Amino acid sequence: MTTGSRILRNAAALFASQPITWTLSLVFLVLVPRNVGPAEWGEFVIAGSVGAVALAVFDGGLNTVLLKEVPRHPSEASRYLGSVLAVRLALTPLLIFAVLAFARLAGYSAHTQVIVGIVALSTAVAYIGRTAGSGLQAIQKMHINAIADVVSSVLLTAAAVALLKFAALGVVSICIVGLLATLAGQAVQWSGLSREVRLRPLLDRPFLRKLIRAGIPYWSNQFFFIVYVWIDGIILSLLTTPKEAGW
Repeated sequence: MTTGSRILRNAAALFASQPITWTLSLVFLVLVPRNVGPAEWGEFVIAGSVGAVALAVFDGGLNTVLLKEVPRHPSEASRYLGSVLAVRLALTPLLIFAVLAFARLAGYSAHTQVIVGIVALSTAVAYIGRTAGSGLQAIQKMHINAIADVVSSVLLTAAAVALLKFAALGVVSICIVGLLATLAGQAVQWSGLSREVRLRPLLDRPFLRKLIRAGIPYWSNQFFFIVYVWIDGIILSLLTTPKEAGW
């Protein structure tokens, strides 16, 4: 396939998928808060804010490194992706522990901590899966990312409608569905990437140090932006009740 054909395929996939995912996100954002109420929605917002900040803390700018270096050195794609995968697999337990520890120290209720815990698992899956997403983008296979986004969004929104309208369940069930939808999307991405690149974690310490140093400048910019966007949800959780955060 020529470069022009790949560009057209990727652009067409993104153009077709974005209206679908945006529409499904809108349905989710309208449906869920109205049915679970401000208190449970507030817990969901708090958990999402904590997860987003944790993701920013542990990202390390490595996604940007992959997007820049893999196209420059396509023959070493396995080395770059395997090294980043090794870093993230090693840090994932620490990410989960950090989120759970913060929820405990912040004095959240037991119910809120359960929601934060489930979202922490989803965040961990997404954290590892960012390697696949960046790898697919770097090798110009963005149509697979688009398919994964649609699969995840369809599963999440369809299940949310069913659980809320027909089973009258709450946010905990929505969080579990979100975790499963994230896993489904990641399965699509990893399956697609494994057909193009040999994947296995690599523990090349000098090379890992090189990647981490290269990612720090990108990480610092991304970290402060993410914190700026999400920190208000965390501050509200410390000063008020989940109900206020839900409004």
